Amino acid sequence: MQSGHLREDEFVSSAVEVSHHVDLTEVDRAFLTQSATSVLTYWFVDCIYYGQTPGYIFNFNYTQAGKTHHVEALVIASFEPPTTTTSTSTTTSTTPTPPTASNTTTVTTPSTRATTTVFPSTSAAATTIATTTPSKNITYEITIFMRLDEAKQHHRLKERNAELYTRFVNEWIPMEKMYFEAFRIPEKCDYIIENNTVVKDNGVKNE
Repeated sequence: MQSGHLREDEFVSSAVEVSHHVDLTEVDRAFLTQSATSVLTYWFVDCIYYGQTPGYIFNFNYTQAGKTHHVEALVIASFEPPTTTTSTSTTTSTTPTPPTASNTTTVTTPSTRATTTVFPSTSAAATTIATTTPSKNITYEITIFMRLDEAKQHHRLKERNAELYTRFVNEWIPMEKMYFEAFRIPEKCDYIIENNTVVKDNGVKNE
């Protein structure tokens, strides 16, 4: 979207800021609005991380004309309830009749634990990765993690975009691996499929 108008094709002006919006279905948006305690979207342009935004909007300037860009959005929603902590402090003066003051404050902070989920992205964003915490399996009936051997992955990346192949290998794939390890994605999934073979089965039945 530029200047408040939705772009009907893949071309945008290099002179005006572009506002990217993650396009959710009505059901998904209603579910997150009602249930999620926080939603953060992580934005990547040409495999370069440009930060996170609360919600689903990201503004960016494409200043070079005649360029094709790849925009990706990773939406992370937390469903953990806020926690409340209480602290008490006491001070005493040295006057003959020492007064004592008790001050109690309550602070509410969002939990740092987060779950990730997949949402359909805008036409400019081809994303993402899905998982759920074990305590939130009501969100999905089945979760599947798929692996491909490195040789096939690299071959497909070259076919997909030879110009960005080096950046995929040096930037995106390492970040993807860090994400998998940090959030323990394979461990949380019900099934793991490696090269068309099921290598992990938690015995989940879809009736």
